Amino acid sequence: MGAGPSESYRLPLGGGYGLAPALAGLAGAGLFELTNTDDDDYYTRRNFAIAAGSLMFMLPAAVHLYYSGPERALISFGSMLGVTLVGGAAFGGLGYLIANSTCQETEAEGCGVEVEAISLIGAATGATLGYVGYAIYDVLENADLPAPDDATRLQLWLVPVAEASRARAPRVAGMQLGATLPF
Repeated sequence: MGAGPSESYRLPLGGGYGLAPALAGLAGAGLFELTNTDDDDYYTRRNFAIAAGSLMFMLPAAVHLYYSGPERALISFGSMLGVTLVGGAAFGGLGYLIANSTCQETEAEGCGVEVEAISLIGAATGATLGYVGYAIYDVLENADLPAPDDATRLQLWLVPVAEASRARAPRVAGMQLGATLPF
């Protein structure tokens, strides 16, 4: 017996990937501003904002969790985080190497700002390309899972129970509830 028709959740997963960066950015910026007081530490506020911004990896994983299960959600979360970080590191490193190789050390101010700016642009570009690339792959490859066979599903049944009587027709005396799980 083959698999039944496939169930696709590409639209909710694609929507999750599209909304996640905007929602995470809003949450991170909002948390950064909400924690702004006179006696707070800038670095602590920044770390909380980064933690809230990392929620962009949670929304697509939550969609997978809802439609497919915890295994697919964990794979999605880990893969998305890894691909985004590797993309950011690779392009950031490439930007650093390019900027550093074209730097003229004879300048009085040096090349610090140029190298940092190009490295940050490279890291942002790589992280964005990694995120978008994996999102496209995940929506096309992993959001169309076959439905389970009817033979492997839990089946619940309800059967009327008749009361036997010789003089009259049988009448329903109750209901029997049962479950069948084929192996």
